[in-house]
Amino acid sequence: MNRKPLLLVILAVIAVVSACTPSAGGGGGSGTLPVTYNVGAAAPYLLQPNKAPAGSNDNNCKPTAAHPRPVVLVHGTIATMGENFATISPLLKNNGYCVFAFNYGGTWLSSITLGNIQGLDSPYGFANTLAGFVDHVLAATGAQKVDIVGHSQGGMLPNYYVKFLGGAPKVNSIVGLAPVNHGTTLSGLLTLGQDLT
Repeated sequence: MNRKPLLLVILAVIAVVSACTPSAGGGGGSGTLPVTYNVGAAAPYLLQPNKAPAGSNDNNCKPTAAHPRPVVLVHGTIATMGENFATISPLLKNNGYCVFAFNYGGTWLSSITLGNIQGLDSPYGFANTLAGFVDHVLAATGAQKVDIVGHSQGGMLPNYYVKFLGGAPKVNSIVGLAPVNHGTTLSGLLTLGQDLT
């Protein structure tokens, strides 16, 4: 079963619910970014998998009193930052948050699929990539801590980072969107893929 469209629908529903809450503004945003509430939001990122989702990765964004912590978005297995967060990233930015996203876990399979398949390498390596990215975000924004929103495997990795890689003092909260807290091998496919690399 292809789960990407289902995941995008779930994220769109979450974004619609979030849009119904009052906005406090701030966060260095200038103007309003368009927010697409359907599966089509991810379409542009299928052709540009290394493109950050709209509203993210502005190193000049400075947190405000209303939103003192930057939000780090962590995509799931066999996805990219743009595909997973095409809706929620501009929505958060429009509501005054500093938003950051990155791709992780590329393998040889990523290169033959033009980068469209990420999150396949060792989860322990992913957590180290997340640690480095959080350090970058804290340095760029001057914040003391981040909030992390992760989908699927991206909901599990921050827990490992916080528990085993010294991330606890740098993370205020973790929001997991359908996290795989116990990991997955995708019925052995990931193990097979790792054995082939």
